[in-house]
Amino acid sequence: LPLALFLNAPLARASTTITVTSMSDVIASDGLCTLREAIIAANTDAAFNGCPAGSGADTIILPAGIYTLTISGVGEDNGLTGDLDIKQNVTIQGNGATLIRDEGVELFRFFELMYNSALTLENMTLQNGDEQDDWGGAIYASGANLTLNRVRFVNNQADNGGAIYLTFGALT
Repeated sequence: LPLALFLNAPLARASTTITVTSMSDVIASDGLCTLREAIIAANTDAAFNGCPAGSGADTIILPAGIYTLTISGVGEDNGLTGDLDIKQNVTIQGNGATLIRDEGVELFRFFELMYNSALTLENMTLQNGDEQDDWGGAIYASGANLTLNRVRFVNNQADNGGAIYLTFGALT
């Protein structure tokens, strides 16, 4: 390649592996890394509370166990409340984990994939996602790509797409 092309080529960003160390659904500067905090770190490519900075297409390691999502809320797209908003390319290795929406809180789905993002979920269960009067009880994706490997959906509901609602993207 001519040197000019080489110098102007975009740099490939290395990916980061972020390991979740707490099953709680909190945002706290406590040195622990929750799933919600790990997704925020991956989305922003910056360290967040107890999670290392994401970088490029990140992998989140979710140890086996039950993770109950308890922070309800709607209308924000940064994953601080309600659904876990995906803004980058992220893989979540579930290792048999189960994500459950606390039935005592306001209705919300598990994941919302933002335009031009991609999410791969592996070896996990999504249970009790609920977007009554909306789309995608567990996952909503518009203009994004979703890959599922050994993912189980249990008791998720919505008016459209009880488990998944996908527009303008790919589902594998």
